[in-house]
Amino acid sequence: MKAFAAVLIVLSLMSSLVNAQDLTPKHDLLFEGNYLARIGNNSPEELERALVRIEQYFLADQPEGDYEPVVIVLHGPEVRLFMRDRYQKHKHIVDLAARLTAFNVVDIRVCETRMGVLGQPVSSLVPFVSTVPFGLAEIDRLVNDEQYLYF
Repeated sequence: MKAFAAVLIVLSLMSSLVNAQDLTPKHDLLFEGNYLARIGNNSPEELERALVRIEQYFLADQPEGDYEPVVIVLHGPEVRLFMRDRYQKHKHIVDLAARLTAFNVVDIRVCETRMGVLGQPVSSLVPFVSTVPFGLAEIDRLVNDEQYLYF
């Protein structure tokens, strides 16, 4: 009786694994549209998780041809990560972001308004990020006008 119960448990676990795989989005779908990464907590850890996840999709799929990078609009205190004088502190995140930008996997945009709040000129940013006048307006434009989907 115990052996039968063990077999049922194993079959149940295997079934749930198959079902979980069916729910996993196909990797190539990420590169068949326009996506915007949602960074809600404005933390370095959240940004790093998003970059790692995007990299995993890219490495798994290795898309060919033209595709749009995943856009990341930063408008909170996390923009400090991309200031040149903070490079040493956040080297692993900045290097990952630079690598993904170089491969056209991400497009990082920083809010100029936030830069002003922080008292920093745009020239203090690392060279691979671009800027937008107001981050929330850019997010709204991408989602509502350009039909970007959240990643």
